[in-house]
Amino acid sequence: MMSSRDQIEKRILGAMLRKQNNAKIAIDILSPDNFINQDHKILFEVLAKLFKTHPDFELFYIPDELEARGKSSSALGWRYVLSHLIENSIEDENIVILCRDLIKLNPI
Repeated sequence: MMSSRDQIEKRILGAMLRKQNNAKIAIDILSPDNFINQDHKILFEVLAKLFKTHPDFELFYIPDELEARGKSSSALGWRYVLSHLIENSIEDENIVILCRDLIKLNPI
């Protein structure tokens, strides 16, 4: 069974991938250190970097950025993870509440 923390991390990442405004909000509230799951932490770092350098970035840039971080062996896996996060995220997810819930679980 997935932990509530893991579910929150996934819901945040899915919401960030679904809407760029969600990405902006989450980046303003959270840091990579709020994420315990290493894959989630890496993905948050990549999304934050892409959003800050290219606010209108497209999702297809993400695997390239992951490859630049030495994650090329799992590029196809990452594509699946990204699509799974988006498909399982809720359209009108309240990103602020999710971010606050994550911080409560692991204040830094």
